[in-house]
Amino acid sequence: MPDGQAQEHRNYYTELVLYTNVEETNILIDITRVLAEEKIQVKGLNTRTADGKYIFNVGIEINDRQQLENAKVKLNNLPGIKDIERVNT
Repeated sequence: MPDGQAQEHRNYYTELVLYTNVEETNILIDITRVLAEEKIQVKGLNTRTADGKYIFNVGIEINDRQQLENAKVKLNNLPGIKDIERVNT
């Protein structure tokens, strides 16, 4: 790369669907804390309940796949998280 030229940095948008137990009272705080720690910007959030679970659709902006995988590992370790799916957008 020639001197004086900045490397182009591109962010990628994706969506995660997280399934949790309804009785977990601080789960939204925990989810957003993990994403903040991983420096992942939340672009959208939708929450609903179905079949005794909270379902969170979280639109996020990531730098690369590794950043996403790190966040998914941490999210899976949160109490109450039952499953995480990635929705390709």
